[in-house]
Amino acid sequence: MDGSVADGETGAMLRIQQAFGLVAFLLAGAAARAQLPVYDVEFLGSVGTAGAIDELGRVIGTGPLAPAAERAWVASRSTAVTYLPLPPGRMSSRVYDINRLGQIVGSVSSTTYADASFGGVAALWTPNGTGGYTVQELGKLVGDTGSVAKALNDIGDIVGFSQGQYQRAVLFTAPSGIVDLTPTGAFDPVGVNNARQVACYWTRAARLDLGTMVLEDLGLPVGSYSSTRAIAINEAGDVAAVATRTSTTCPREAARYRDGQGWQILSVCGSSNGPGNLNDIGDITYWNTTAAYVRFAGFGAQRLVDLLDPFAGTWNFFSLATGLINDQRQVVLSAWNPASGQQGTILLVPRESVGTVTCTGDGAFGPCPCANESAPGAFEGCEHSGGQGARISASGSEVVGSGPFALHVTGGPALKGAVFVQGPQGPATPFADGRRCMGTPSVRLETLTLDAQGAATTSVDVVAVGGVVPGLTRVYQVWFRDPTGPCAQTSNLSSGLRIDWR
Repeated sequence: MDGSVADGETGAMLRIQQAFGLVAFLLAGAAARAQLPVYDVEFLGSVGTAGAIDELGRVIGTGPLAPAAERAWVASRSTAVTYLPLPPGRMSSRVYDINRLGQIVGSVSSTTYADASFGGVAALWTPNGTGGYTVQELGKLVGDTGSVAKALNDIGDIVGFSQGQYQRAVLFTAPSGIVDLTPTGAFDPVGVNNARQVACYWTRAARLDLGTMVLEDLGLPVGSYSSTRAIAINEAGDVAAVATRTSTTCPREAARYRDGQGWQILSVCGSSNGPGNLNDIGDITYWNTTAAYVRFAGFGAQRLVDLLDPFAGTWNFFSLATGLINDQRQVVLSAWNPASGQQGTILLVPRESVGTVTCTGDGAFGPCPCANESAPGAFEGCEHSGGQGARISASGSEVVGSGPFALHVTGGPALKGAVFVQGPQGPATPFADGRRCMGTPSVRLETLTLDAQGAATTSVDVVAVGGVVPGLTRVYQVWFRDPTGPCAQTSNLSSGLRIDWR
């Protein structure tokens, strides 16, 4: 694996890893989702509208950038807004989707708008391993004027449309080149999962199976409905859509399609109502008349504004940017704060989420030393002798002096020696059987022995031992012995945790 678009045997392996990774995430995260989140607010900037968020909290979007051209950007709670590079001769870009490997799709153009109607061409941005991106144009169908890449999965499929006299749905990454999907009946793909199901923005929402090229019409909800327009699809094949009624006075509702259940109407009807997107654990965001909502799996519908921490201030959400949610229940919205005057894109982070996961062993930060990648989405380090990676997390607060703070490791090899280590942010580099994201100098915080489940928790004062002060950024990993590890280097590392101390 090299972080590029996978195909063939590698793609098949990634599909298997993804399936196991999703199960592992659902099991591991059950306790963390035992209560409703309380959200802190991170203001990302006045940079236009967000398009997607990945499982590491990386947000992509499109906004204006001088001289008068729209430009695509990426940001997170620990990384400032960065504009994505352009190919030679191009001056504008748009983005629509990001996968777990950090790859981003959209379009680029030599005009001020990256629109297929203005000669825009589909593009793929891939992390280069040093904090930047490489960009690749994906082409268009012969004779067409432009194209747009709308969605991608983790196993190499990129879908979108090519435009000439008509707009045609396409698969950009087939072995034979760009494939016209319109003979299947598909129109304007909006999402693709790792089961290779494509959600289509159709008069009636549909799912296209890229393996069989069979289009499945999902029909209409029971009642007086004229259309269901797909917005997003998750790994279970659930589809979020706008359900349109035949009534002109009450036209739109947020809806979700689920196999075995059919259509479920989530909101009342209204002129702006509709879904934002949905994650893999069953949560879905939507706009309901005057407010942004999330229907959390196990809890039902909740107004997002009611879940903000009281110290986060007053935020008003815009209806046209309903909300994007990942499996960590981080939510992206367009909002404004009347007290501070801030207006733009915000990231809502669950209070119990401490730090930002980094240096995962699923290929997102580069290949593991001997192809021992862990499952995508599991947030683990590279695989050890136990057939999985170790994961680091924290409890407490990122505010120095606010109370107890502890680091935790889970999923390591049983009864092996381990060291909690702190260091400045560094490039992701191979180290033993894993990957290291800490620069120098590093600090050994505490040496422990993992328990029978491969877990341990620090007992020292991490802040004091690490010499932490407000404004400092540090990365934390666990280095553990693994004599029978897959790469024969006798040790490995957990995933990393970046903390911006306040």
